[in-house]
Amino acid sequence: MLLRNIDTRYGLCNGTRLVITRMGIYVIEGRVISGSNVSDQVFVSRLSLSPSDVRIPLKFQRKQFLLTVSFAMTINKSQG
Repeated sequence: MLLRNIDTRYGLCNGTRLVITRMGIYVIEGRVISGSNVSDQVFVSRLSLSPSDVRIPLKFQRKQFLLTVSFAMTINKSQG
């Protein structure tokens, strides 16, 4: 399940469910199983996140995929 809006044009929005078909170091390939673009093949790349808080004395960068494993959903996610 996607955690952020990546590209709304291709249906990659918060809460979109995917079936992962291939995993790489920098990109994940998947097939959309919910929303308006069902059965489309999509690629989700790693995103670099860095804090914008000026109170943090260190500069660091975190790279992560904006996905989470979803065997079951909460009631709030299934309604939206």
